[in-house]
Amino acid sequence: MNRLLKYILFAGTLMLVSCASQDFKHPTTDLSDSSAKQDNSPVRPTEELLPHTKNKNGQVLNLVRAMEGGACKDDERGAKGVFLVYANSEDIERIKKEQGNDVFGGFERQIRDFSLVGFQKAVTESNLGVDPFALDANDAQRKAADELAEKFSRNIAETVKDFNRATTLTIDVEPLRRSFVIYINGCEATHLHDNP
Repeated sequence: MNRLLKYILFAGTLMLVSCASQDFKHPTTDLSDSSAKQDNSPVRPTEELLPHTKNKNGQVLNLVRAMEGGACKDDERGAKGVFLVYANSEDIERIKKEQGNDVFGGFERQIRDFSLVGFQKAVTESNLGVDPFALDANDAQRKAADELAEKFSRNIAETVKDFNRATTLTIDVEPLRRSFVIYINGCEATHLHDNP
């Protein structure tokens, strides 16, 4: 192959790779920061797809945190994904005035802990095996993610209600289904951490 053609192909490949490899930036704020300042940086397509607010029992909750978590069912099967934490901004401001900012660290630990327990239970309860009725690998991942999300939400529903009553902070934790990765040939998901 001619040297000039090789150079053009190499340069073109580099340009394509550099355009396709943007980092994902989580559009979340600290749980105690309800003023969620807007920044004027360009929004990437993945950020536009995250729901920044949700309605719960007539209240508007704002996205305040994204947590990545994972759990293994056994050595081979497991799952990991992103969980979105929503909170009522008015509750946050009221609690800041009444109790100060330090209380939010404890709230975050409680949310992380019950979310991890709920996800571990969802993974343990789920099949996570090969689905003979799946159309392809993507369909199998989607079905497994849907099952996990439903079980996770069911597992933490009462705990979230108890948390809301005990803290007077209205929150909700919602799995981001499209972020789930299901492992069936070696589980690599064993932790939960925050992405502030």
